[in-house]
Amino acid sequence: MNREYDLKTRQICMFFVAFLPISKLFMMPSVLSSFSKNDMWISALMLSLLDIFTLLCIILLSEKTGKTFFDLINELFGIVGGKIIFFLYALYFFAKSILPIMEQKNYIEQTLYEIAPSPLFFLPFFFLAFFICTKKLRIIGRVSDVMFFFSILGVIILFALSIKNAEIDAIFPIARTSGKNLFSGSYYVSSWFNDCIYLLFFIGHFKHRKNDGKKIFLFYSLSIIIVIAFCILFYCIFSYVADRQVVALSQLSEYHSVINHSGRFDNIGIILILFSASFSMAFPIYFCVLCLKNVFTKLDKKIIIFTVITFEIIIHYFLYAYLKTVREIIFTFFCPYFLIFGNLMPILISVIILSKRKNYEVNYKVYQK
Repeated sequence: MNREYDLKTRQICMFFVAFLPISKLFMMPSVLSSFSKNDMWISALMLSLLDIFTLLCIILLSEKTGKTFFDLINELFGIVGGKIIFFLYALYFFAKSILPIMEQKNYIEQTLYEIAPSPLFFLPFFFLAFFICTKKLRIIGRVSDVMFFFSILGVIILFALSIKNAEIDAIFPIARTSGKNLFSGSYYVSSWFNDCIYLLFFIGHFKHRKNDGKKIFLFYSLSIIIVIAFCILFYCIFSYVADRQVVALSQLSEYHSVINHSGRFDNIGIILILFSASFSMAFPIYFCVLCLKNVFTKLDKKIIIFTVITFEIIIHYFLYAYLKTVREIIFTFFCPYFLIFGNLMPILISVIILSKRKNYEVNYKVYQK
């Protein structure tokens, strides 16, 4: 009997390209440039290489076990230990969702409205998030199939309209920034990275065939290339004032000659990216709910969703005016948390499970002899 899987490898590959770069195109570049200056792309690359290593460990885990993350954790730590791990990951995803939502709300408010909009203008996003959270994992695959083309087209339009404004000399000399600032940049923008963690929750939900790992690796690498290219383009355009460009997405191509004759043609690319970003922001909430459902198994899922969304609304409507303070709190207290649960934990879990499996196979072969 053939098992019906929620996801396909193609959809996972599209997910990585459609959503992961998009979430890094708003506030992250300005924050990173404040630490690493013209070497901001090196800081982004360092963090991306850590994510790639984590991704490879998860790919190997998927290839060798074929089980879901929740099954593997319950087998490794038991039911109680598993619930603790799942709750910590729920907190991880909840914290990971805060900044992207706030920064997109801030971006829309500053760039798409001539006067201050109603405080409720962003409320439809939370209805979208609620709807997505009620669905099974396969909704991510279906949305990825569609949004892949929106994201790619939006990025191509912005790059095409911006590249002539770039001064490549701005990133030279390379590695001028001190090692301390490079690592500080990587550390403080970790809340926007660790995206390899999503694959950990996809394993066991797609049929892992030969060469699937290579396909996932290549598409994840493509998403990294887009981010690195954007960082280089960003600094080559804004140079020494890059750290002040908190709405850089709409300013990259502002002075291009095409804009003057077409009434901000780049807005098409921006709207496409914002459309994709609406789903990208909802996914951390989705996985937060998924983890909490595995902790509180007897609770109705809609109660969990309502509780999480309510907390999100309270945070974003009462603390939005203190965006800088919220950002500093996340940088100070949650960056270690993001690195531990986004990179260290998946690596350790993969090593422990794969070593146990290898020992089991060795003992089994000895027994057979």
